[in-house]
Amino acid sequence: SLPKGDHKIILELDGYLPAEKTVKIARTRKLQEVFIPLVKKAEPPRIDVRADADKNVFGAIVFLDGQSMGAAPTLLTTVPGRHQVQLKKDGYETFETWVEVKENEKATLTPVLKEIEKPKLGTIVVEADVPDAEVYLDGNLQPDRTPTVISGVIEGLHIIEVRKEPAIPWKQTGQVEWYMGKATDSVE
Repeated sequence: SLPKGDHKIILELDGYLPAEKTVKIARTRKLQEVFIPLVKKAEPPRIDVRADADKNVFGAIVFLDGQSMGAAPTLLTTVPGRHQVQLKKDGYETFETWVEVKENEKATLTPVLKEIEKPKLGTIVVEADVPDAEVYLDGNLQPDRTPTVISGVIEGLHIIEVRKEPAIPWKQTGQVEWYMGKATDSVE
C-alpha cells in the first residue's frame, strides 16, 4: 500500500541491468499493476580450455591472441570476435586454433597435444688397420682417432672418412638404423 502521488520504483536483480520507473499512484481501492521489464546483463564471451580429452594438456601454457593467460585447464574471459588460442608445452607441437565468440557465449575447447618425435640416436664404431687416423663424420673432424666409437648419431645415412698421411683417405657411406629401441652401425 502506497500513498497517492508519484513514486520511483527501482528493481535490481543479479545478472540483469537495474531498472527504474516512476509510477503515479491514484486514490482508488483498485489494485494498480505496473510492468517493469528487466534486461539481462551481457556476459562477456568466455573460452573454456579443457584438459579432459588429453592428459598432456594439463600444465600447457595457454595464449590468447599472443598473450600468455596461464596454464591449462583455464576459463578465458575476452571480448566478442575472433580470437587465436595457442597451447605450448615442452616436448609437444604447438596447438593452435581460431575461436569466434559473442556476448553471453562460452566456447569450449578440448585440445589434444601431439608429442614431438625425438630423434633416434645410434652409435658408429670405426676400426681401421691404421691406428691413430683422423675420423670424419659427414665432413666433420671427430675428437677421437681410430679406433673410436661415435655416439649420439642421428638415424639415417652418414659418410664416414678415415685419413692418415701418406695413405689415401678411405670413405664409406653407412646407415644408422633403428632396431628394437637401439640404433647402431659398424664400419670396419
